[in-house]
Amino acid sequence: MQFAIDMDFQLGSSEHERMMIVEDVRRAARPALEAILTPDELECTHLDVVTTKDEPVDPSAILKDNLLLRVIVHDEYMRVWIQPTEEAIDFTTRLRSDLQDFVAESEFGWGELRGYCSAKVPCPDCEDRQSKQKVTP
Repeated sequence: MQFAIDMDFQLGSSEHERMMIVEDVRRAARPALEAILTPDELECTHLDVVTTKDEPVDPSAILKDNLLLRVIVHDEYMRVWIQPTEEAIDFTTRLRSDLQDFVAESEFGWGELRGYCSAKVPCPDCEDRQSKQKVTP
């Protein structure tokens, strides 16, 4: 089962919540997708959670081992392992990094380094650079 990104959902009340069901993975994926993909690419993006045999998983299913988030942009796709014990913010950060590589190697974004220092999900480089720019009295 594929589904387009629902732009109305929000990350949970606490970013440090564990993801429990497949729908939580979609919520955690949104900030990473918005940080890396263009609005036109977001419109052409489909997400689904699949087993290692590419079988779709119901959105209300409880997360377990051996599931992957499949991200399809235009006709190109990537897969990201879902770790059931991972917090949502950690998954978002990991997905953001993987998406950067995916876009840079894709036909639609070949060679582009996106989301660097302007990410909605802070990366260690951005946080480090911002702390060095702050002037203390």
